[in-house]
Amino acid sequence: MNFNLGVCRIIEQIIECSIGDIDLYSFLENIWGIYILIKDKGNLDFQHIFHESWDYIDEIIGLNIEDKNIYTTILPKFKQNMIKFL
Repeated sequence: MNFNLGVCRIIEQIIECSIGDIDLYSFLENIWGIYILIKDKGNLDFQHIFHESWDYIDEIIGLNIEDKNIYTTILPKFKQNMIKFL
């Protein structure tokens, strides 16, 4: 998969999760699959920034905590960070 296309698909998934079209579990599964396909085409900054958001969301889900911060802060920041790689 082309790196830019993969980043666009990650952004698409972020938007879909933000508006409630998909839940956080599906969101994490979807973007992880995309990330695996493109991670080697990106640089270490991309990998670090991706994991910064993904790990936070994964941990919150694993702890079964309802955190509105994911929707108000984490997802918008994640989207802005991914846009920088286009």
